[in-house]
Amino acid sequence: MTSYLCEADIERIEWRSLGNHPFGHEAEWRMARDILRMMESFPPKEKNSRVRSLWFCVKRGEPDDWLTLDEYRDYAELYDEPLEMVNARRLEEWQQCFPDETYWHEISSNAEDGWMILVIDNRVVIEVAKGKEDAWDNPRLHETLRKLRASIGLVLEKACREDYEEYLSKELPMRCRHGFIKRSDYWEICGKDNCYDDAKMGDEEAQILAAELRGQQAKENIPRIPSLCARDYFSILKDAYMAAGYHNDTKGLRSAAPPEDGRAWYERFGDARDEVILTMDQDSPEAFSELHSGDHFFNHTFEILAGSSVSRVYLHPRPGETGWLLSLSGSITWHSADMARIWHHLNKTGTPVYLSDADDVARALLGEDDLFIVPFNESIWHRGKSHFEREVISCIHLPEEDAKEVIAQAEWMKTPAPKPLLAEVVLDNDEASALMRALDVYSRIWVGQYDHIERELQNLTLAFGEFNLKEDARKKAWLLMRKLVLPELSGMPLGASLGIWSEHTDDRGQAAYDILQVVRHARAWHKNPEGGTGRDFDRPWIHGSLPPIQCSCKGKGDSLLTTIVLTPAHAALMADATSVMSSVAQQDLFEAMSHYTMNEEARDIAKCIEELLPSPKKGGGSVSPAIESLLCKLSEITIQSNNARNSL
Repeated sequence: MTSYLCEADIERIEWRSLGNHPFGHEAEWRMARDILRMMESFPPKEKNSRVRSLWFCVKRGEPDDWLTLDEYRDYAELYDEPLEMVNARRLEEWQQCFPDETYWHEISSNAEDGWMILVIDNRVVIEVAKGKEDAWDNPRLHETLRKLRASIGLVLEKACREDYEEYLSKELPMRCRHGFIKRSDYWEICGKDNCYDDAKMGDEEAQILAAELRGQQAKENIPRIPSLCARDYFSILKDAYMAAGYHNDTKGLRSAAPPEDGRAWYERFGDARDEVILTMDQDSPEAFSELHSGDHFFNHTFEILAGSSVSRVYLHPRPGETGWLLSLSGSITWHSADMARIWHHLNKTGTPVYLSDADDVARALLGEDDLFIVPFNESIWHRGKSHFEREVISCIHLPEEDAKEVIAQAEWMKTPAPKPLLAEVVLDNDEASALMRALDVYSRIWVGQYDHIERELQNLTLAFGEFNLKEDARKKAWLLMRKLVLPELSGMPLGASLGIWSEHTDDRGQAAYDILQVVRHARAWHKNPEGGTGRDFDRPWIHGSLPPIQCSCKGKGDSLLTTIVLTPAHAALMADATSVMSSVAQQDLFEAMSHYTMNEEARDIAKCIEELLPSPKKGGGSVSPAIESLLCKLSEITIQSNNARNSL
């Protein structure tokens, strides 16, 4: 039975890093690559990018998915209470942690040469990086990736349907969407207290300051300060901090009494990492001017309110022929009220200051701009007004309270519903036969039927006597190799199988068999429209994580053409199977088994088996033209997928 991610699995995700040669973690590495292939079946988010993103839904799951009874007892340290009481508390806490039946999340992928990453919301599921050593074993990682692969496969299947856009538009929660709402409308619904720094200003003060800001002179007309030294600059900063209310304990930044010295204010609230301004001659205008001869002007020296890249405020002194221009700039989102008050107070007290983006600050104070509503998993700080063709300064998340009123008042953007990059490949009769044969062998190797590799080698050889002479030696070697790769089949004959639909069978084997079933079924019914009793006529039973391909046929006999509509993920899997068949035909068993395992000992055994075969020249083994042309057609689909990022 296929298992999908549940919300408890999402909550447990921790960052994992693997090297790009993850020996000891090969199953996780391969599953991550499978998921990446699924993601790359969709177009990228932007031109010249390889970032793909999808929304997917998970269920709450069961209590045991969160914590089993024993795990909860250890977690809560309830060793002395009866099990019934412990379980009752477990169920109650589980419902508190996961109150909803379903949850939505966004998965994103990115990959370049030797590097890939999978992220769910803000949690890195796995990162594979060139040159990194394997890091941090996590027993849950394998199961998480297995469930994630199935969950993304389900999205891929739904996205192939014509009603996917309608489904997503109907089901995706509003907290996962983008929209716009006028700031004043938001204030009307939620109050100013939910709008960050702007909420600290009353309506009357906002109207007065906004009017003054809109009357600000042009930069070239702002009076200059004839001379400045560090002590003068710090004195100006003290007035600036007090104007912004940083001397008031209710500001919440510091509880200590405000310092008397402006320099101490700067060390408390500014970014004082560059100590040049602190160690220079405090009364020397020449020393202050020298700050602009090096790198100090461009670093953090004049960052008077320290913070991240989206919460800083700068007061830059800019030298000119007639003196210094004080230029105030910074985060409108977080500090519009602070900057308005600083600008007003300094100008009022005789220190001329120019405020960049004065009009934007005024609009924010009056609530005339739009707030951009972003999904819960996006940072409200990573958006700027330059991203939009409308009056947007700040971003918010949909509030939990008053959500219905905000939803009704807001203007919502269309929900993006990425469609898979479907491709069409037309195979002649020989190519289709070669594909079915390759998929059959490929899936059988995944379930452990290594005897089918022997059969293919036997069918390709011309030196039957020499081939049969070393059959027993090869059989022993195959069994030894399989014990390393599939220990579940230890002690069983070479033809033993895990079972194609077993939970222990790798998803790639199941997906390959799914494709084989569909192609076989379409060709059987085309050749015999009246039907039949063989397995080819049975309805395909899809168990792998990839959605069913579309297959149709036309023509008869050797002129039969098979048309397959598929995603790049299908094409990559089919190419993998065909490559294995090509390697077997060339008696390159080391390469063939490298598609299944990274175990060095197992692959060394494959090399030993090669030595037990007739030489390729003597044996007559070679790659058929059908295999070569099939590989060429499948690789073209992969190339088209990779080029999709440049054609948006």
